[in-house]
Amino acid sequence: MSAIKQEDRLIRYLLGDLPAQDREQVEARYLEDEDFFTELQVAEDEIIDAYVNGRLTARNRALFEKNFLNSDRRRERVHSARALMTFARRHRAAPARDQVSPWQRAREFFRVDYPLRQWALVSGLLVALVGGGWLWFEVVRLRSQLADAQAAQSRRLEEVNQRLMDLARVNQELKEASSAEREKLEQEREQLRQDVERLEQQVSTNTLVSAVLEVEPGGITRGAPQKQITISIPAAAKRVRLQLDLKSDDYTRYETVLLNDLGQEVRRDSITSTKTAKGRSIILRIPAQDLPAGGYRLLVDGVTEQNETRGVGEFLIRVVRK
Repeated sequence: MSAIKQEDRLIRYLLGDLPAQDREQVEARYLEDEDFFTELQVAEDEIIDAYVNGRLTARNRALFEKNFLNSDRRRERVHSARALMTFARRHRAAPARDQVSPWQRAREFFRVDYPLRQWALVSGLLVALVGGGWLWFEVVRLRSQLADAQAAQSRRLEEVNQRLMDLARVNQELKEASSAEREKLEQEREQLRQDVERLEQQVSTNTLVSAVLEVEPGGITRGAPQKQITISIPAAAKRVRLQLDLKSDDYTRYETVLLNDLGQEVRRDSITSTKTAKGRSIILRIPAQDLPAGGYRLLVDGVTEQNETRGVGEFLIRVVRK
């Protein structure tokens, strides 16, 4: 695939404009390929820059605001980019005035007639420059930390999944083994169980696997929640992982809305289903800091190929902080 086509594909992925199959390919690849993940980060930077500078088409701008700005992290990145752009524009050198040389303007500025004003302006400019520089380095540092954390988390989750697959294989072999082979396989199964527990404990420092819910096929009636669950979030948890298992996957994508007990929107996501051990599932990853203790309502809608929206799930969630 050429570089231009690759870049266009990533931009369309970020805008939520790729078919479901292509989205799955992109998501699977950036979890496995660090270079591809870096390309995706660069594409994010470019599309944010194009948005804040007004270079997106009307259609792409609408897709950006609907599908890209669906998380606090992305909205914060756009806010930071807009602040940097505003800072740069405000401190861009003004065009030269007619008949006045730079030396004459400098002499005029540093005349002793208005010393307080002059030093106030100089001090303010220095503070703005230092503050702007710090903000830029802070954004770069946080981007790097995020990329490292996501890569480490992906590797650990892949290792957990591999161990679970090995455990399923051993269970199957146990059914078919002789008594001598059975003892050896029992030992291997126990070791695999210990590995899974250890790895899941490591992952839980960054990701809390909080709940698994089942989404029934067909439509539902709003106001009649299918299930109520309680999620306990440890103080050290950084992220909550909510898995919604689908009994049937009949939609091109899914729209989820999380409301607090006051009916206020906490977050909105537009995602496609993912292949898991139980078939197809919707995986929501929510920063733990966005979920203070209290009650929440999770609404799940399916979107058809004709862009029709149908309610497919509604859940009550009680969050307890430890």
